Amino acid sequence: MKVGDLVKFKVLILHKGWGSEWQWKMCIGHITGSDYDRDDGSYYEVTDSFGEIHIVPTSDVKLLDGDNA
Repeated sequence: MKVGDLVKFKVLILHKGWGSEWQWKMCIGHITGSDYDRDDGSYYEVTDSFGEIHIVPTSDVKLLDGDNA
């Protein structure tokens, strides 16, 4: 994937307790930053349709194209 690609990604919106309850939201946005590689994994900077920037683990980002959008 590269900057400008349209992607589907998930964002954690609720976490209660010590891992007992997690809620995720699926979003669509564009990759606006390069792939970050850190000790705890690799990430993309993704901007959603509201202009909000998210740092998303690479495993949670899926490329959308004309066939599966």
